[in-house]
Amino acid sequence: MDDHCSLSRQHSDSPIQYKVASITCLFIAQKVYNGSSLFSKTLSDLSDGEVSSADIIQMESMIINVLSFELCPTIACSYVRSFYALLPQSAQNAAGQDLIHIATFLTELSVMDISFKNLEQSSIAFAAILNALDSMDQNLFLTREKEDFLRKIECSLGFSESEKTILRLRRKLAVLSNRCHFFPKDNANAMKRSEIDYLRAARRIPVDARDDCDTVRSTS
Repeated sequence: MDDHCSLSRQHSDSPIQYKVASITCLFIAQKVYNGSSLFSKTLSDLSDGEVSSADIIQMESMIINVLSFELCPTIACSYVRSFYALLPQSAQNAAGQDLIHIATFLTELSVMDISFKNLEQSSIAFAAILNALDSMDQNLFLTREKEDFLRKIECSLGFSESEKTILRLRRKLAVLSNRCHFFPKDNANAMKRSEIDYLRAARRIPVDARDDCDTVRSTS
């Protein structure tokens, strides 16, 4: 829906056309991801007749053409799930699965913020993984396992966890998760860490051990 609206301005001044487009996107998603679909008449009935079957079929053709048939773009949570295979064998356990679940939750939060719309989905996924690692008990993974895991991700994506874009995304995701009160203490810790990291990169603030001490105090 977001991609269609960003490429087509036909619905900006027409609430009814926007509603038709929304229902049609649901119709298309059912076909693509469920292998079967609701009947257009069923969706028409759910709209109390405000949207007809013909409207849905016509809009379906329009959306598919606007998107140039690119109906299955790789999204951030897809990257996150693929990262599980990069975990060391010793970390492919319940803790590793929890890591992926938390990171997936964080990528889903990014949909709530329109500023993520045109950002690289792989970057969002990497930032989510980094924040998820920070939010978990640090004893669940060996230092060697974490370092090996992150280096493999960096090699596969072609950029580093210390890049400004990643640091900025980490802070934005931490703010979103903190607003949702999901793991509030741990995410406050992650937000503080990512903010310090971002300031260090952006303003070249020297590393100060007191930063980490302040982080621990603020969440204790």
